[in-house]
Amino acid sequence: MIIQIDHIAFSSMNFAEHIRILQSLGYLLKFSSTGKKNMEIKRSLLREFGESHDLALLTHVSSIPIELLNHGHVNTSEGYIFPLFDNAPDEFLKSIGVDAGVSSYNGSFRFNKFVVKTSDVRKSADFWKNFGFREISCGSEAALLEFRSPLSKVSCTIFLKHDTAVENQKYFLDDMGFNCIAFISNSAKKEREALIKNGIKTTEIEQFTSNNTPLNVFFAIGPAGEVVEIIEPQKVKK
Repeated sequence: MIIQIDHIAFSSMNFAEHIRILQSLGYLLKFSSTGKKNMEIKRSLLREFGESHDLALLTHVSSIPIELLNHGHVNTSEGYIFPLFDNAPDEFLKSIGVDAGVSSYNGSFRFNKFVVKTSDVRKSADFWKNFGFREISCGSEAALLEFRSPLSKVSCTIFLKHDTAVENQKYFLDDMGFNCIAFISNSAKKEREALIKNGIKTTEIEQFTSNNTPLNVFFAIGPAGEVVEIIEPQKVKK
């Protein structure tokens, strides 16, 4: 069962600068690691697979956690996730490649909404519902879905937008900007079995240790190329 959203991943080649900017918005650095061994299950999900990568996780009281990932390069192709920020300062928008003026800084910053482009709104809506999103509305051109976790006060909203240009598109974890949403599950094995039963393509499950916590991890690929990460934290044996 999906419990909550763990983070949204962002490709970064400049951790120091991005951490500084996120901290100015109220994000707190939970941990940062360098030279972490890459998971083999990510090999087909990266345009350029490297043996290691750097990562940092930042959390915010009213926003989705952000994981910075440095794979040693960043693809310049446009992804499918387009963030929507409440009260974001121009400096932050420019730092992630968004034109200044999209949002004004006149209150508390919040990030819990984003637009997802898809070639088939109905299929994508059904895909996201596998991860705990509730369908608010759905038509041929757009859909609105909401996620609420019993363990977090931070809700999340997805706006699906139909776009024929992304048909048969494939996305990668080293694409520019925000490129993957990660969820926490209480059982990666059962989660994967349920997804496969529903016709969703997944990777195998692989173990990975992050911030001294062992994890069971796998990825799911959606009908429009969406990449989702499922994480099951394991209890640390004393």
